[in-house]
Amino acid sequence: MINGMKAVKMSGFEDFFERKLVELRGYEMDRCRKYSMTMFKLVVTTNLGHGLLGPLTFATLAIVVYLRPDYPFPFNSNTVFTALSALNVVQIPVMMIGQRFGAMIAAYASFRRIEDFLLSPEREIPSLPLADSAGKILNKEKGGTDELPESIGAKCEAATLAWNLDGNAVLHNVSVDFRSERLTMVIGPLSSGKSTLLAAVLGEPCITSGSIQTPAYKSPAATIAYSSQDCWMQETLSIRANIVFHSDQPFDQEWYDCVLDACCLRRDLDTFALGDRRLAKSLSGGQRQRVSLARAVYARHADVVVLDDPFCALDAETEALIWGNLFSESTGLLRSKTVILASNALHRMKDVDWVVRLGEGTVLQQGPPSSVKLSEDDILALETARQATAKALTKKEDEQDAESDTDIGGMATDNKADHDGNPQEGEAHEKVEEGGIKMKYYHFWLRCAGRGVFASMLLAFVLATAANTGMQAYLQQWTNRSTEDQRRHFGGLLGGLLAVAVVYVLSEAADLYLCISIIPPRAGRKIHSRLLDGVLRAPLSFFDSRSNGQQRMDDAALMVASAPYLLIVLAAVSVLMWLLRTYYLPNSRQLRRLDMSTKSPLYTLFGDTTAGLAVIRAFGRQEVLFQSCISYTERTQRSWYALNACRRWLLVWSNTCAMVTNTALVIILVGLRSSKVASLAGVALSQSVNLSFMLTTVIISWCEAEIAGVVFERLYEFSTTRSERSTPSKSAQPVEISSPGPKEKSDQASGSVEFRDVILSYTPGEGNPVLNNLSFKIEPGQHVGICGRTGSGKSTILQSLLRMVERQVGEILLGGRSIELFELHELRRSIAVVGQDPLIVNGATVRENLQLEGELGEDRIWQVLRDVRLAEFVKSLSDGLDTVLDNKTARFSQGRRQLLAIARVLLNPKSVVVLDEVTSAIDEETDDIVQALLRTEFRSSTVISIAHRTASVVAYDRVMVLGDGQILEFDEPGLLLRQPDSVFRSLAKHQGVI
Repeated sequence: MINGMKAVKMSGFEDFFERKLVELRGYEMDRCRKYSMTMFKLVVTTNLGHGLLGPLTFATLAIVVYLRPDYPFPFNSNTVFTALSALNVVQIPVMMIGQRFGAMIAAYASFRRIEDFLLSPEREIPSLPLADSAGKILNKEKGGTDELPESIGAKCEAATLAWNLDGNAVLHNVSVDFRSERLTMVIGPLSSGKSTLLAAVLGEPCITSGSIQTPAYKSPAATIAYSSQDCWMQETLSIRANIVFHSDQPFDQEWYDCVLDACCLRRDLDTFALGDRRLAKSLSGGQRQRVSLARAVYARHADVVVLDDPFCALDAETEALIWGNLFSESTGLLRSKTVILASNALHRMKDVDWVVRLGEGTVLQQGPPSSVKLSEDDILALETARQATAKALTKKEDEQDAESDTDIGGMATDNKADHDGNPQEGEAHEKVEEGGIKMKYYHFWLRCAGRGVFASMLLAFVLATAANTGMQAYLQQWTNRSTEDQRRHFGGLLGGLLAVAVVYVLSEAADLYLCISIIPPRAGRKIHSRLLDGVLRAPLSFFDSRSNGQQRMDDAALMVASAPYLLIVLAAVSVLMWLLRTYYLPNSRQLRRLDMSTKSPLYTLFGDTTAGLAVIRAFGRQEVLFQSCISYTERTQRSWYALNACRRWLLVWSNTCAMVTNTALVIILVGLRSSKVASLAGVALSQSVNLSFMLTTVIISWCEAEIAGVVFERLYEFSTTRSERSTPSKSAQPVEISSPGPKEKSDQASGSVEFRDVILSYTPGEGNPVLNNLSFKIEPGQHVGICGRTGSGKSTILQSLLRMVERQVGEILLGGRSIELFELHELRRSIAVVGQDPLIVNGATVRENLQLEGELGEDRIWQVLRDVRLAEFVKSLSDGLDTVLDNKTARFSQGRRQLLAIARVLLNPKSVVVLDEVTSAIDEETDDIVQALLRTEFRSSTVISIAHRTASVVAYDRVMVLGDGQILEFDEPGLLLRQPDSVFRSLAKHQGVI
């Protein structure tokens, strides 16, 4: 959810995720409650055993002495306190068994999970070919063939590929030679296996039969340059670091500059204050794709270059420039490389050397472009695009041409923050707090735990402590009595001892029950609720910028009362312990903060690594990332080791203090030589045995409470995160246009969209605004396409309409009402949105992904799935609509993910539909199907489509072309296409539409 928070907020699906997470949290809390009850039973058994061992022992001794007056061990101070000292030595280990049992169980479970992971099947890599002196291959096995000829960059021979050994094959009997220094284009309809074939060159899928040879099998040092469809990169690193990507070669500035120019990144970098040292996490979709492509181009020593649909998020002009820079006959940077390109851009077929056409799970055709016959559907898709263009050209032939404001060269942006994410520059370093923990953090936890419950726990704790201490004082008074007096009042004395034991049992049980079974689940539930609410209501910029012991002082007090002469020694020891606490606490608290802060980069690196394994393995950077992980782990361990070293230091000095106290106590008692203090001496000596443990426990518990406050700091920060302004603005004034009442549902709005002199900047006061005095109006039911160069502000229009970012000047109207008058959640729910990265909930079923807004009829669901050509695929899944979406049960390609998101929109029609590059990852045939559905299913809705494919919007009512945050052109596509100097005409011409 966190990774897809932008899509969640744009669609207004926070309520669904809140319900889902609360449901999962409830299940988790039920399991935790069962675990806590088990731990309560164990701890209460050991703790009560610790507390009852003394009373039961002495009650038994008293009964035996009462029944047998000649018993050799009389009930006196010598016998009682000698036994009490021995019992104290035994009691603490017994008590610690229960308190440490949970940690032992957790350690065992962790070891089992580590064991399961280490014993899980590993990725098999075909062994390198071994040859004898004559060069004959000796180990010809599945996955490995004869040594790869120099003229072939990669080779598949009758290969059948699947993503799981026990799963269905994606491609069957594939035989392809990817020859060296040749540009090979892989084409095919949606989900035909293009990405799987490219992944096979990287050695990722399972080879169930046949063989594959790639440079990785020819030499361990071979590198495959790879640009993935999802544009993976390490977001916490700079743009330069992602392009160089841990290369083992010296940095080549001249080649680096050449790559930046070839991938059209220079203009973007010039707009950033930090240039190429800007963090990659804040890049737009088009910028990320070009950085990913630049990484593949920079790896000039790579034997093979694999590009998985690298131009889908680029506008026509940028795509044409990059294509020429990389693949032109004379100056193309990749022209001398073995390039394998998967793409739906059929108009580029004429510019490649070899075409591999996939379909029906195998290779249908391969050869030079002139020999590859496109399917009727492919031809129809191209012809449809051309016909739509021709129709638009002739639609208004009797009208006058509109004037063009600028040519294509003026579309480049020079603003400082034209992107879809947070504009923050530079490396993000986690802030580490200093100083003491503020009381508000403890109050925050106390409010979540419940003041009444916490007070009850403290009361029970005090009663249990008083009973435990009272038992020893009671024994002191009992042993001071004469034998006759003890026998005369035996019943009362024994009853009093048992009464103290009962009070202890009840109080200790209540204390432990509240402490283990009530307060943690209660606090956890409320803290989780506040955290969830804080995260879900936080502005988008928040995500772009990120990342029991018992304390008993009664024994020391008893020692002070028992031996007044010890006050001087204890005063000195107390001063020493205070100094220990003064030195220990600030250091341990700060080390705990460092421990927490150093773990965040480790977790981020681990997450990035697991998400980009294919890219990492292709470039051969496993060892570099492994060493980085080791380095981060060592950095984390330094603070953890230092924290534990501080605790050992504290233990040594607390033991020293206990030794001084015990020695002084013995010397004083021997010096007194008085029978009057015999019983008091017994109490003092019995407690002094555990003095070191008690002193250490007191200080560590005190300090652990402060260290726990470090966690409370973070919990408080997230739970009190500034929320998006969701309520209607009090200062906003209704416009004069006739509009619904203020309480009318937002989805009943007429569907018109209007921008009035809107100025928007991600960093007000710095650089040019992203939207610069933008004004336009879209009438209800109109279908409008928005085009423009990458970074021209197209997606920002969508974000401002949904109030993902707040404008500085101007007004935006929806259905004749200012968007300030809408409740934020209702505003976003009133607009159907499908973004560049479609929102698909992993861990949820296909049905749940389609029903994020409520229950739907099954017949309607299947009808829409048939409309978007997903019905057969869903039927092939193990559980159909109830199949859980993950990489094991249902691997969805990027195109299928887009279609599933479109199906969700079709199932929940709205008056305004916004599409942000929804057809970028699907073939032109499927694009035509989607466009036809939009024309029929949403014929009465207002449709705003942000697109780089001009063929996708050429049949729309109007087309808007943006540049530098301003409208360059906004008119009917037919008029724009007829203008010789039209920007839109240039875009269409670059894509071969006209």
